[in-house]
Amino acid sequence: MDSPVNFIVYSHQRSGTTFFCNDVLSSHNEVFCFDELYNQRGHQPTIDALKAKNLPSLFSLQAKIEGRIWGTGQRYIRYHRRFVEACRQSQRKRAVGFKLFHQHIPMVLLPDFLKQNNFKVVVLKRRNLSQCAVSMYLSRFYRRRSSIDLGEHTRFTVSPEWCARWIANTRYNFMEGLGKIEASGSATQHISYKDINALDRVNEVFNFLDLEPLASLPEKGLRKINTDSIYERIENLTQLEEAICNDYNGFLRHTT
Repeated sequence: MDSPVNFIVYSHQRSGTTFFCNDVLSSHNEVFCFDELYNQRGHQPTIDALKAKNLPSLFSLQAKIEGRIWGTGQRYIRYHRRFVEACRQSQRKRAVGFKLFHQHIPMVLLPDFLKQNNFKVVVLKRRNLSQCAVSMYLSRFYRRRSSIDLGEHTRFTVSPEWCARWIANTRYNFMEGLGKIEASGSATQHISYKDINALDRVNEVFNFLDLEPLASLPEKGLRKINTDSIYERIENLTQLEEAICNDYNGFLRHTT
């Protein structure tokens, strides 16, 4: 068997990580890619997914407290090693990874965590943060996450102030984590939201992970909510676009 690979998909919310991690990467016969591994405090889907695969779980609140007190990521490092060992025994995959958002691990611990676990890092970024923010708002306040969520509302009102804050915080937090990753010296491969549907770009990621390319991509089962038909249901759409849309953040009705 070729040497094992540990990897992280570093990204931010509403950036296509569910499709990329759960469908695209996991469609490879040598890859096991878990979801939000370190999002375990009160996040029942993650806890249930770990139990279903007989994988160990982590009391993430205690880990965060201990990490801040002792200034070390040893609890995170030990947990990941247990997780990988269990995965290799049960899943029999060469490459084992998971998705990581800024809020999952205290950033002060990230460089040491990356070095000691010898991670390769796939950086997935969605340039259009205006679409991300509206998608996040509809998910949080209307429980509208994808095309299967019919929801109770046919019309939406979206707070421009909330979206502006979300964009600013997400950009700052994402870049802070990216700086930590670069400072750690970890090998990185970048891919954008629009390129996770492009076979050649996805195969660049598999090449980075020292894996054979895919012959084709899996079909995308869920349609995302950043569509004109959804935006037309936003009652204050014009006000929202004036507040958050520009060349830097992206435009709601023009995918970038």
